[in-house]
Amino acid sequence: MNKFFRLIGVLSLAAAAASAAPLCNTVLGVDVTLLNAGGGCEYGAYLFSNFQVMDASPPNGGGPIVIVGLSNPLPSTYTLVFDPQLNGPSFPQDLHFMFQVSTLNGGIGVNAVALSVQGGGISSHVQENVCDASGVNFFTGVCNTPPPLFSATAFAGQTIPITGVTGQSTVWVWKDINADQVRGLTTFTQTFQVPEPMTSLLIGAGLLGLGLARKFRKA
Repeated sequence: MNKFFRLIGVLSLAAAAASAAPLCNTVLGVDVTLLNAGGGCEYGAYLFSNFQVMDASPPNGGGPIVIVGLSNPLPSTYTLVFDPQLNGPSFPQDLHFMFQVSTLNGGIGVNAVALSVQGGGISSHVQENVCDASGVNFFTGVCNTPPPLFSATAFAGQTIPITGVTGQSTVWVWKDINADQVRGLTTFTQTFQVPEPMTSLLIGAGLLGLGLARKFRKA
């Protein structure tokens, strides 16, 4: 009987492992919309999923958008580098790009974001809104629960530094990607930061303290 239960446990673990999303570093160069079938991809503390891309000025086209790099520049900070493949288009191009970010640990995970854009041209830029778990309108970029947690526009060669937001376990990122027809837009990066371990411990201790205080008051 014990062998039977051990076998069931092993099969359950295997099924769970098989259903997990792939690591983002194993799907570099893959059209991000194709990752949806596998549940997205995981990097650091995060699951990136529900990718959507739309040509906002058809039939110009662009993409596919792919992840071309990952980095961990600071503790508890994770950066993805995306390539919309708009380097030197023959005419201006405009794409809408959206995806969901969820923390794998189930706790308060997204507490800061940053954005940067690489490329050339006077008008090449990425406009971004980060919305809470209620989502965002893919066509307009307006958060379903306004205002956005983070909103910024970065032009080619510009970096928007890490900006703190209200801690969220799930956020939606919406981008309006515009490429200059002369020099284009090569890549853009997206950075997310989870609380430092000590910060998480302090938050946990604070919540525990509040719980104990309520208990003693009831007693």
